[in-house]
Amino acid sequence: MIKRYLARWLPLFKEVMAFHSAQGFHGGTGAVYVLLRKAEKAKDRVRERLGLTSGKPDFVKG
Repeated sequence: MIKRYLARWLPLFKEVMAFHSAQGFHGGTGAVYVLLRKAEKAKDRVRERLGLTSGKPDFVKG
């Protein structure tokens, strides 16, 4: 029952890119893998640390 609610609840969050039942050795159908979108602030910190100016090509404005 909880898994059914989870399947309806997770798509409501823009941060959730995908989800799927876990493999047997990770808990099987009692566990769920969730792929989360990285926050823009975190992306900016990585770009800064790597010396990149932006994630957009120079010809893209905005």
